Amino acid sequence: MLCVLELMTKPGKFLFATILLMSAASAVAGIWDELDEEASDLESPPVPVEAVSDSEFEQYRKQQQQEFSDYKRVFEEEFARYSQSILNKWDVVEVSTNKTWVSYTPDYEVKRSVDFESNTLTLSAVNFKGDTQAAYRKFEQQIQQVLGASVKSAFQEDQLNASVERRISDEKIPAKTALVPASSVFGLSSAESKKAALQEQAKALLRNAKLSQSKSKKGKVTQVKIDLSSYLDKRPAVTRPAPSGRPVAIPAQAKAFADRILAEAERRKIETSLILAIMKTESAFNPMARSGIPAYGLMQIVPKSAGLDATEYVYGKQQLLAPSYLYNPENNIELGAAYLWILENRYLRKIENPLSRYYCVIAAYNTGAGNVAKAFTGKRNINTAAKIINQKTPDQVYKHLIKNLPYEETQNYLKKVVTRAQGYSSG
Repeated sequence: MLCVLELMTKPGKFLFATILLMSAASAVAGIWDELDEEASDLESPPVPVEAVSDSEFEQYRKQQQQEFSDYKRVFEEEFARYSQSILNKWDVVEVSTNKTWVSYTPDYEVKRSVDFESNTLTLSAVNFKGDTQAAYRKFEQQIQQVLGASVKSAFQEDQLNASVERRISDEKIPAKTALVPASSVFGLSSAESKKAALQEQAKALLRNAKLSQSKSKKGKVTQVKIDLSSYLDKRPAVTRPAPSGRPVAIPAQAKAFADRILAEAERRKIETSLILAIMKTESAFNPMARSGIPAYGLMQIVPKSAGLDATEYVYGKQQLLAPSYLYNPENNIELGAAYLWILENRYLRKIENPLSRYYCVIAAYNTGAGNVAKAFTGKRNINTAAKIINQKTPDQVYKHLIKNLPYEETQNYLKKVVTRAQGYSSG
């Protein structure tokens, strides 16, 4: 769902905009609070070796909470600044979501929105001065930039990501950072990414596109919508042998990540088709995915919850993760697979039937193990819920989850992941 804030041009417009920005911040804060509740209901992770006494452990926990509080504050402050910069040029704040990559030129006068689910690119320019041919030339250049973008360039040019990363460094918040790779956002080959190929493709995509113009409170908006499906969907899937021995169909959008997906599936003893299905459902293979929690990257890792659990498992110590770390696809897939292992082997291990546990793992990846338990008992204790789950067949568990999970989003999520995993498993 696209994050949008409206600004009304009436006498109280500044107050209204302020209220909207505060409302957005409150919504984000509400999600943080829910994550805090979820974390407190789950089993505590192993205590670090150095925390050998109650007082030392309490000090460690307080330090950890303060670090995350600082991280949260930085994100919310920079999000508010980013939103205001957008509102200076546009009537609404449109930002990236898990399946839509939204970027702005440095002056915020051109907005580029790529919907990875529908393979649609929407280019908008506010107060563009020039005739129709000049507009087409401008948009042709923008198409080339979008299609030729690497994950690295997309990250570096994103004003919100850049400011959050800078503040983390300046304030010495101990969040783990990483280099963001120069791989193609769309998984294009080196030949497809060459300037001449991009120019030819941009011209072809614009050939049948029509410009539209509309009035906004900030000025005239010139816009064009481009269907990328004829370009991106023509690439065939590749079949690779999975660790389970069964072949798996890797969609073209995920081909660039195939080696890492297969390696983590083998390492964590997880079905490759499940990782692919979760990735498709979480981000539609958008490596620049970012939701308002915030959650980052292909498998939508939340620094507060899954990120802490997964880093404790992978690195032996819970660590905060900066945006750069999670926009690195290899890191994101590694931690996403690790979190699936944690759900399977730690939080949900008392569910005896593998298929019943599989359904619960999928739901828990989206909404947390506590909400899975709540679907069966009304409370968030998974050990109590496991006793009820173990009395049901896998089909009964699935149907119960679809009917009783607290959020309709998670009910639909479970359906989509199960169906997609079956589709990716071709043998």
